[in-house]
Amino acid sequence: MSILTTYSSVTVRRWPSVAVAVCAVILFVPGAGLAQESRLAVIAAQQAAKAAQLVPESDSKGERKFVRFKDHYLNAPTAVYPALGSVMGGGGITAGLGFRYAASDTTTFLVKGLWSLKNYKQVDVDMISSGLASGRVDLTVSAGWKDATQVAFHGIGMDPAAAAPIATHGRADYRLKDTWARGDVSVRPMGVFRVGGGVGFDRFDVGRGTGAKPALEDVYSPAQAPGIDEEHNYIHVNGTAGLDWRPSPGYARRGGLYALTLRKYHHTGDRFSFAQVDADVVQHIPMIRESLVFSVRGRVQSILGDDEVPFFMLPYLGSGSTLRGFSSYRFRDRHSLLMSAEYRWTPNRSALDAAIFIDSGKVASERGDLNFEGLKTSVGLGFRLHTPAATPLRVELAKSNEGLRVVFSAAAAF
Repeated sequence: MSILTTYSSVTVRRWPSVAVAVCAVILFVPGAGLAQESRLAVIAAQQAAKAAQLVPESDSKGERKFVRFKDHYLNAPTAVYPALGSVMGGGGITAGLGFRYAASDTTTFLVKGLWSLKNYKQVDVDMISSGLASGRVDLTVSAGWKDATQVAFHGIGMDPAAAAPIATHGRADYRLKDTWARGDVSVRPMGVFRVGGGVGFDRFDVGRGTGAKPALEDVYSPAQAPGIDEEHNYIHVNGTAGLDWRPSPGYARRGGLYALTLRKYHHTGDRFSFAQVDADVVQHIPMIRESLVFSVRGRVQSILGDDEVPFFMLPYLGSGSTLRGFSSYRFRDRHSLLMSAEYRWTPNRSALDAAIFIDSGKVASERGDLNFEGLKTSVGLGFRLHTPAATPLRVELAKSNEGLRVVFSAAAAF
């Protein structure tokens, strides 16, 4: 009896607490769920309203104009187009007109005329056949004429100014006319392995420069500038073998090139016949889906044997594709070493690249002196307008210990 009374007493005392808890669950838990559902409904409504107002991302007016220009002039198979480029290093800003005719899916004919502010002139005709023999053979045939009116000669060696008879680094000018006909073939027999060769004829006419600098023949003797007093007609052949897995030599953000080229120049007068070997290494290292690229290059050019070489055909450094911070043909000698590195990025989607770069190199009279001592260096920043396979415009600002230079080119740096 007392036990039952005690149990009932405890039970009665607990009922108010249980009732309060049950009421709280009934009143508040469904409310919390409803509040959560209300918040989700608001968010969903906001997202639906935003989605109803979405429009495709559009290019700017400038980007649309550039795309039209690129499609009409640069990518169209047949077109008259504004031609940019260089007749020869040091010619200044150069422009002209070109006509491109696609004879078939694999063969294109090009006719181009160029003129520079220094009155450099060039006319050339090219036939380019790509992807022959199931995509394994490329063929190029070209003929042309150019007249470079004030080409720089600074003497031979790394420090020609030390013994030069004139100031401004010993610079003198000469005129060079070149008439040529050439044919080249490139074959990919398997994978990335590539072999190629070519044959050509060049007639060089060295004359008196028309610029404000002293004429070369008034300053340098034939011993200091070999071939200055000779006529030069050359029949030349070349052969190349190596590995090349770049998408295109004219523009690449991945792949590499490792190649060796042997050139033989036969002078019709025999005195200036010579042979030369070139070794080239190019490697593009893409990052973040090719939006960033680290690219490096190394090149060695070397005259074989002791044959005499005309001064204007010696390996050189100093140009928009070698030591970019130095004037054109600043250094010449029998052997040359060049190294370059670039960090490239894509500032927008309009086929425009930007790059910071460093070039370093030297020339030497003896092959054994091609070491890392006494290198000349230049650094700079550049922008490149490109198609998937070519670089029709490259503008760069480069600095060396001899000042600042602006580079205009219609070809890739490497």
